[in-house]
Amino acid sequence: MAAGTRRPSSWLRPLWLGVALAICLMPQNAAAQVLYGSVIGDIKDATGAALPGATVVVTNRGTGLTRQVAADAEGHYNFADLPGGIYSLKASAPSFRTLNRPKSRSPSTA
Repeated sequence: MAAGTRRPSSWLRPLWLGVALAICLMPQNAAAQVLYGSVIGDIKDATGAALPGATVVVTNRGTGLTRQVAADAEGHYNFADLPGGIYSLKASAPSFRTLNRPKSRSPSTA
């Protein structure tokens, strides 16, 4: 090798280090499965009017986990971050018959 000539490995090393650093700093897509799900809906009467304040309860049939919310002014309810499982749903409001849905789908398959 002639005097004053740099070996290729001496200038490639910083280049490879820069490429490796750039790859490590790039955002990565999440590849994991989702462990939690949600149950959302609306509570309405037979005429389609919202039932604000209606009580909605979901129960995990396998673990017995129970959560309760009140419907908002538009009759919407939302159960976020529920572990996967089979849930039953119960809704009630004053002057209305209670609604039971014993076989709600799993949040992980919804």
